[in-house]
Amino acid sequence: MTTMNAYAVRLVPYFNAKGVSWPEQNIWGCMEHTNTSLPGLHLPNNETIQCQGIPFSFPRTDTTEDDHISCEGQTLHVGVERPYRQLALLGVSTWGDYEDGITFAYAAGERTFRQTRKLGLSDLCRLWDYQQLSYGERVGLRFPFYWQGTRAIQFPVGIWLQTLELDAQAALQTIELPDNPYMYIFAMTLI
Repeated sequence: MTTMNAYAVRLVPYFNAKGVSWPEQNIWGCMEHTNTSLPGLHLPNNETIQCQGIPFSFPRTDTTEDDHISCEGQTLHVGVERPYRQLALLGVSTWGDYEDGITFAYAAGERTFRQTRKLGLSDLCRLWDYQQLSYGERVGLRFPFYWQGTRAIQFPVGIWLQTLELDAQAALQTIELPDNPYMYIFAMTLI
């Protein structure tokens, strides 16, 4: 698969939660009700990275600004002019493994149409609890612990790389995310 023409979907306008902590700077994330957050020192910060050969634009996390999407049914405006074959994303869930519908809206000439697929994201701790991810994801990023409040939980966790097939004959216009705030997305790339 070639990623030479990959397109990083701009997610910053849709960020609605702070999930990465930097205790050295007194910056604390809170992904959900137990104050779970990810360790900033072990994550990329405002840089382009490669995961499994796919480029991703990872957000800036060393500020108090939101740094990811907690899925709440948002519609992301993409508006690319050419077709892509897949959507790749870096995401994770907490409080269980979740699978929900994600809807793509396309344009092909004068014709517009929608297509719903299943988006599955495994729990933050899934791989090390059960030795496999639930929905065919691959490891995108891994780190040796996570934060719960101000306490480091010494348990290896990760952010997963999930890919979804797109209609390769039409240009993607919008992405409607699931309505499940325990599903989180940090980066998206069209390939």
